[in-house]
Amino acid sequence: MARQAHPATPRVYEVWYAYVSRQEVELVERLDHALALAHAVPLALIEALHEEFFARERQTEVVRQTGEKLSNELTRILQMLANAGRDTSSFADALEKIAARLPADGELRKIVDTIVLATRHMEAKTRRLEAEIERCSTEIRTLRQGLDASKREAMTDPLTGLYNRRAFEERLRLAAAHSMETDTEMALLLSDIDNFKQLNDTWGHQIGDAVIQLVASSMKEGLPPGSIAARYGGDEFAAVLPGVSIAEAEAIADKTRELVASKRLKDSMTGKPIGHMSVSIGVAGYVLAERLEELVWRADKALYDAKDAGRNRVKTRWVPGNK
Repeated sequence: MARQAHPATPRVYEVWYAYVSRQEVELVERLDHALALAHAVPLALIEALHEEFFARERQTEVVRQTGEKLSNELTRILQMLANAGRDTSSFADALEKIAARLPADGELRKIVDTIVLATRHMEAKTRRLEAEIERCSTEIRTLRQGLDASKREAMTDPLTGLYNRRAFEERLRLAAAHSMETDTEMALLLSDIDNFKQLNDTWGHQIGDAVIQLVASSMKEGLPPGSIAARYGGDEFAAVLPGVSIAEAEAIADKTRELVASKRLKDSMTGKPIGHMSVSIGVAGYVLAERLEELVWRADKALYDAKDAGRNRVKTRWVPGNK
């Protein structure tokens, strides 16, 4: 911490302590990579790593993984019990065949019959235990699936199926951390549907929702692999583009703008055309170790530049000082 000139706050200390004690293999690997670069490890990277490895989402993931391990262990035990049950049943069958060859009133026959009875009881208990473990295993699988579904639901916008605002902020932090670790570029797009309030007031919320869904699908379609799209709020959308330069992001944004403008909507009840749709898009590039609020601020200002310039266009804020 001293070598990196990082403050001794609890969050920073927790990350570096985990690194030195080798508690988290992935965290150690990522910090090792960052330390190998020429520049100092940015404090913003430490903050991002803390969010990723020690925040509530990480704890939820640990719970999920623990449930999965427990389910796998129960499955293994269940298989062992099934094998044991088959072996017990085979043993009892063999004893019964032996008993059938012995005199019915002989002492040895009584001993064998007693062993057979005990073995059958053991077999029945094994089957009951097997059924109980199967029930527990099924319940754990159901709980794990419910946890996964709840996590997806908590991170997804129900209308568009895109990431929601909360998920966007998390993904943006992860992308910024990756950019700092690997010394690679990253870009952010913020977009807004032009004249959406007028469209909503004229055609109603049902048509408004359909427009939002159409723009959302166009946004997602226009992005390169590895990027994520999110509904930022209302009729606003955001996209995080890891490994993409600001010049490349401009071209992607313009392609997305053209894709939206090419769509046509009509009222499904009357068949009447609703008119042209368009979006304005602001583009900003991430500057190493800057506060993410600054990046979002620049993209938002670029979006308003596009609105002020007449809408249906892309504008860029290149550097932090370009305000």
